[in-house]
Parts: sequence; C-alpha cells; structure tokens
Amino acid sequence: MSQPAEEPAISEALPKLNVLALPSFTAILFGLIALVVLGAVFASMLPGSQMWWPPMVLGFTLLSLRDYLRRPGVWLRRHRLAPFDAASVAEEPADTQTRQAAESIQRELIDLAGNSPSPLVTLRSAPLGIHAFGTGRQRYIGMGQKNVMALSDRLQGAKHERRLSVRAILAHELAHFLNRDLSMMWLSYSLLKMMILVMLANLWISVGLSLFIIDVSPEVLQPAFWDQLEQFWAGLLPGLPAPDLDWVLPLLEQENPAIFARLADPEQNPSIWATFLLFHTSAYLPFIISGFVLFGLFWRRLLRVRELYADARAAALVGSAKAVRAGLALHTLGSLRPATPNAKRFSFDWSRLKSIYQAFVAPQFANHPDHQVRKDCLASPHLVFGSWRSMAVSAGLAVVMLELILRGALTAGLIYQPGAHLAFAAGFVVFSLWLLPQWCLGRRRGLRLRPAVLGLVLLYTAIKLTPYLIDLPAALLAQATNAEGWGAAIDLWIYALAGVAGDDLPRLMGVEITWGQFILWHILTPLVYFAVVMPAALLSFLWLDGALKRRILTWYGLGSRVRRVWLAETSVLLLGLLLVVVPVTSHIFFPWVYDTLTPKAIAGIGLGVIILAVSAVAYFLARGRWAGRCGCGAAVAGDFELGATCPKCGVRLHEWLIASY
Repeated sequence: MSQPAEEPAISEALPKLNVLALPSFTAILFGLIALVVLGAVFASMLPGSQMWWPPMVLGFTLLSLRDYLRRPGVWLRRHRLAPFDAASVAEEPADTQTRQAAESIQRELIDLAGNSPSPLVTLRSAPLGIHAFGTGRQRYIGMGQKNVMALSDRLQGAKHERRLSVRAILAHELAHFLNRDLSMMWLSYSLLKMMILVMLANLWISVGLSLFIIDVSPEVLQPAFWDQLEQFWAGLLPGLPAPDLDWVLPLLEQENPAIFARLADPEQNPSIWATFLLFHTSAYLPFIISGFVLFGLFWRRLLRVRELYADARAAALVGSAKAVRAGLALHTLGSLRPATPNAKRFSFDWSRLKSIYQAFVAPQFANHPDHQVRKDCLASPHLVFGSWRSMAVSAGLAVVMLELILRGALTAGLIYQPGAHLAFAAGFVVFSLWLLPQWCLGRRRGLRLRPAVLGLVLLYTAIKLTPYLIDLPAALLAQATNAEGWGAAIDLWIYALAGVAGDDLPRLMGVEITWGQFILWHILTPLVYFAVVMPAALLSFLWLDGALKRRILTWYGLGSRVRRVWLAETSVLLLGLLLVVVPVTSHIFFPWVYDTLTPKAIAGIGLGVIILAVSAVAYFLARGRWAGRCGCGAAVAGDFELGATCPKCGVRLHEWLIASY
C-alpha cells in the first residue's frame, strides 16, 4: 500500500515574492500606452482597410524612434553634463578631488553591474539631483559635483551601514537600466509626443488649407490658378523643370464632385467651412485628447511604478531592503535631494477639499511614489501591481480612448474596425498578468481574489459601457423633443465625417434609418452584448487561466521554465477567446453585420477549436509527467506555497520566485 505524500515544509521566515522574475507592471502600462498610440496605426494594416499604411506606420514609428535616440544627447546639453574624464566639455574644469570622487563612484557602479554594461557618471558643477538617463546602449547617471563629493565621503566612511546606503542609491539608478524601464519610459514619451505634435500640426495645416481654398474659390477651380502656381514653384526651384499640376483639378473633381460644385458658388462658403471644420475636428481631436490623457495619467503612473521596481532591483543587488530604505531616506529627504525649487502645490482655503485632493488626486499626477508606498512595496513586493480598481480603470480607459480614435473621421471610413476583439483581448491579457503575482503567493495572497476579480471585471465593463450609457438618454431625448431637427444634425455630422456636401443629399436619420433602428443597432444591442457576454467570458477565462496557472506552479521540476508554459497557456486561451467566443457571440448578437458565417469565419472558428483541443491534450500529457513532483523526483502534495521546501531533499520549491532580500 502506497504511503501518502508528505506536505511540503514552510520556512518560518516569510519570504518575499520576486516580482523581478514576473512580467513587470511597467511593461503592462507601456503596452496600454502603445495600444492607444499605435492601435489605429497598425489597424490600418488589417484586411479591409482602405488607408495606405506605410506612411502611417513608418511615420509614427520612425519619428518616435528618432526622438527617443536623440534624447540622451539633448539631455546632456540641456543640463550641461559631461563625463568626469572629459573636463574640457564640462561647465567648469573638474578638480582632482572631484575627479577622484567620481572615479570611486564609477568603480562601485561597475562592481554592482557585474556582467552588464555600467552607466557612465556625468557631472555638473551646479546643483543637480542624482538621476539615470539614456537608452538601451547610451547609459548615463547625472549628478552635481556636491552630490559626488557627498557620496564619495560616505563610501570612504568607516561604518558599513553608511557605505551600504550609498551602494543602494547607486544600485537604484543602475536598476533603471537593468529593468529596461528607462527605455519604456522614454519610448512611450516619444510616441505620445509625436502623436500630439503630428496631429496638432495636421489640424493646423488642414484648417489653414481649408480656409485658403474656400477663401480663393472659385479662382482655385480655374486652370489659370494652377498655371500660376506652377510658375511660382519654378521660380523657387531655378534650374529644375516646372512641376506639372494639371492632374490636381480633375482629381479634386473626381474625389468629391459635390464639394467641387459648391466651391464654384461663393455664397456656399459658410456651409462648406462648417463641413470642413466638423471633419477636421473629428479627424484629429481624438488623437490629441487621448495623448494628453495618456501623458497626464498613464505616463506618470509608469514613472511611479518604475521607481518601485528600481527599489526591488536595488535591494536584490545589495542584498538588503534596509539599506535601500536608508538610501531612499538619504536620497529623497536628506542632503542628496535635487537643489531645485519645490513645485507649487495646489492649495485653497477649504481644508476638507484640500485633504481629498492631496489624498486621491495629487498622487495620480506625481512623478515619484510616496515614501510610505515605497517602503510598503519593499516589505511586500506584490503591492507594486497596485489595486484591482486602478488596474480596471487603466485598462478600461485605454480601450475607450482607442475606440474614440478609431471612430474619428480620419479612421472610421478608412480603417477596418477590430470590433469586440479589442475589449476582450485587452481585458483578458492585462487582468491575467495582474493576477499572476497573486497565484504565486499561494495562500498568502494579499486580497480576497474572488471579490477582487469580480470587481475588476465589473468595473472594466462599466467603463466600457459608459459611452453607450451616455448615448442612450441623449438619443431618447433627441427623439422625444425634435426628432427631425436632431436627425438633420446627425445627417450633417455623418456627411461631414465622409467629407460629403451638397443640397440634394438623401436624408438618413428618420428616413433610411429610423430612430428605433438607430437606438437598437448602435446603442442597445452593443450595450447588452458588452454588459452580458464580455463579463461572462472574461470571468470564465480568467477563472480557467488562474486554475491552470496554479496547477502549472506545481510542476517543480521545470523550475523557471514554468514561465514559458504560462505564456503558452495564456496565448492559447487568448486565441480561443478571439477565434471562437467573440466570432460566435458576435454572429448571434449582430445578425445585420454578420448575416452569414463566411468560409473565412468558419475556418477561424475551426482553427480555434483545433488549437484548444491540441493544447488540452498536450496539457494533460505534461501534467502526468510534471505535476506535484520535485526535481529530485519526490512527490509533493498540495498547491504551491511560496517558501515551501521539498519534504525529501529540503530544497526550496521554485526558489527563483523568492526575493533575495
């Protein structure tokens, strides 16, 4: 008779979760920013899109990459920083004592970096706080000369604690490169910067060009105008052949005959201007609004989270969370604080409102996390991932902003819309990654997961439903008050989005489409679909994802290779969600869009079913070999617990998940 398997022993000292071994929260935030900025750009590459994607894709990516690569040089010049061994470039020649102090700091950085490239110390004679900057290959740590001397004095001190606190400060700055969060921070900054600047420039140019065309009409419709323009360009470029612009006028007439005809009548200028203004506003304003929201909320949160990960990496490098806390106090509260004027805080006489602002609003716009938050995350690293409420709000806002962009005039008629796939995929992937640290903690999870997962999905669903909940009362009010007038306004908006104008355009609202059909098709049905199908699907797949991850955690013989199995399992579930669940439910709820199952749709559903079936067989075969078994071959009963040891060999199970501090 076989003996029952022994329970794994739990270490008395509760270990901390090694969040550095898991997908980082900074990567999640960077992914959400990239989703909004590049979502419409890469959607232009989908089948069915009518926009020429190379200029969009190459324009956004190359401009952003150029700005990102130029940033270190710009930063060096802006702050007058120079390597300590290049005194001729510095603002003032570095004396021998400063040079020696910088050399000692550089040696400490090389020692901490180990096999990784070490950042180069750069100096400035004026007061300047310690900070890391650069790209993947260009790595710098900038600081003022007073800070160099202060750090060097502590390194030469007799007390071990003083030296360790300085090493913790340097390890924190080095961690920004090891964690690659500087690359994510500045690359996302460049993406947002280019999106806002490009769209502001396009809006300004488009409005100015429209004003010019309307102002010079009907002369712009005469061939003589284009002949004079050819001569003007020939004068600007002497020696080169004059450009041939004879093709422009026929092309304009062919593209939009209604606008072409109305430009010939100067009395139609106000109506044409209104149409152009509506079109350009809808085309570019969603990009600009989304960019500022991402800058104000998402990017600043990425800045705060990267500091928490740098603290965790620094503690691992020096082997002590206490030293990082001491270095943190020295860096942020002591003599090494940047000598810059304090930013004016929002203040007013009402103390209650001021306390609410400082407690809930101000932290959302801060560049650095609160001192107590950093201490709490050092003690419990899984807190780096934040609350389920903040995660649901981040994912929901990203999806709503991307949908706002995709419905603008620039994209609505030209780019294929991803439909429900976007909301399902973003919710599942982000929430699966957010829940992963909780599964790795075992029974020591820091929150009740069932209510948290339910709240996560419901809050995300509520944010997704907000546009429909706004549209529904607005449509009902319009129908009840002045259906014909509001219908004409909607017609004007639709034609403006399409760039169409004319006196004999057919009526849409109330004629081609009844108000009942409009409310049913565009508001009520999507509202019910996302209120019922999406939360049910997300809850089901997240439950299955969590159950599989917990069981895969007991495959101790795989060690850190468990992460590859997690990636494969999450990818398979995502494909099943997108290839099977979303298409089938979309055909059920939106028959006027998906009237029949096309061969392409049937092939996609079949492929999804095959992937799920093959993956299920592979999982059960692997489970029979690896489940509940240590690397030494001993059976280990029960679920995974962080810090548990094998009952036979005494080795910690999945030691790579345990922080080294």
